[in-house]
Amino acid sequence: MKCCKVRCFRGQDSEPEDDDDDWSNAYEMAAMLPKKPSQLSMLPKKASQLFTELFVSEIVSEEQSTQLMMSLPPRFQFSTPQLAYRLTSDGTSLKRFWSKIDDAQQSILIIRSTAGDVFGAYCSASWATRKEGLQGHSKYFGTGETFVFRIDDKDLSGMPIVYNWTGYYRAGAPELFMTATDDLLIVGSGDGDAIRISSELSQGYSSHCTTFNSPPLVKNQLFVIEELEVFSVATT
Repeated sequence: MKCCKVRCFRGQDSEPEDDDDDWSNAYEMAAMLPKKPSQLSMLPKKASQLFTELFVSEIVSEEQSTQLMMSLPPRFQFSTPQLAYRLTSDGTSLKRFWSKIDDAQQSILIIRSTAGDVFGAYCSASWATRKEGLQGHSKYFGTGETFVFRIDDKDLSGMPIVYNWTGYYRAGAPELFMTATDDLLIVGSGDGDAIRISSELSQGYSSHCTTFNSPPLVKNQLFVIEELEVFSVATT
């Protein structure tokens, strides 16, 4: 199977770097942070190939699917993510949405807007965790393995640009990865939300987020959802 590179950015203003140098620098910088075992053990590994079939999406291409799978934590790269929800098949009801995806321990969220923006997130925890919070109040959950991405429409290759947690590179980074209520879904917060969907699954908002130091993932911040998919990610 052909191997592909994934463009990973440390933040909004960063430029792509040579892969080997980038990962070497990431580990050197992490070594200088306070020795928190949970933080150091979550450093992302660079995949060189896949050992399973690709997931099939109506939003992203096979090559884009390959790169997203190679961005997952290594232990999740040995089984094919399974479709749990597709908006055009399952409807826009958030109640039905939750019933379809709550069993997923980890998931890939992919959105296409009516303006043609394609973006999403790898969500490192079950969305059912929202039920553990106080009624009517949201709380944040998930781990530093969570990331958000957008498909680069300025690059002819149209490959995913991945924004990882800034805690890999600096101390004191916010850990606002995921939160939800029965009427709200957010991935990434801090001065704004990377992905925010409320009410029914028809529209949302994306702004700069300090957890990933990601820019707005859509051109005009507000977006109308044309298609949305969630794939369940599991270990073998």
